[in-house]
Amino acid sequence: MEFFRRLWNYWNQIDGQVLLLLRPQNPRTQWQILSVFLLPKKVPLEVVMAKHPNSVYIETASECKLIKGESYTVDCLEGCKIQPQRAEFSLGCGPNYHPTFEIFLPYMLEEIYIMIRDQKDADVWMRRVVLTGETSHREQEPLSTE
Repeated sequence: MEFFRRLWNYWNQIDGQVLLLLRPQNPRTQWQILSVFLLPKKVPLEVVMAKHPNSVYIETASECKLIKGESYTVDCLEGCKIQPQRAEFSLGCGPNYHPTFEIFLPYMLEEIYIMIRDQKDADVWMRRVVLTGETSHREQEPLSTE
């Protein structure tokens, strides 16, 4: 039975991506919010960012394998608060592109280790993410040719 389940999951895997958008800091709170999007790889970053124009894109390797209907969790080592605890991956993510998860980070945290796990608690994506700097995908200036 387990063999057939693994075979089914293999056939149903899709090329996915994890996109991270850091929301603007609210000066009245001690938290900043990192939005985590689990999306099919074919969804363009620019489309997601257009729905969240005030957020800063945190560039990192985003590719992963995801399974439609499978539920996933997010964990981090820095004692952050995460909601929801578990979310099901769906291919019907647009046109609004709401975050799959929200990670509440202590203000001024410079880096975070994020793990995304499947229903069997196996890591499907794990990264060290640097949160400092103003390197938004939208805000990058073209290189000068002078």
